[in-house]
Amino acid sequence: MTELNDRYSERRELVGAGWEPKDIEETVVWKNPANDYWYQHDLALQLAREGAGNHVPRRRGAGRREET
Repeated sequence: MTELNDRYSERRELVGAGWEPKDIEETVVWKNPANDYWYQHDLALQLAREGAGNHVPRRRGAGRREET
């Protein structure tokens, strides 16, 4: 039960920081409001907490820009 509460708390933290959730293939990815890239939950949380936004060096496959 604690893990579920932690995830809910983390979700609120990301939403409050302007991140947008999206369900993809039974997992949630998050859109960074600073650069429109999508990240897995744990990495999104780390970026949001660091306040890094666009200042994080782009790692191959770490984030993907939304295609329109």
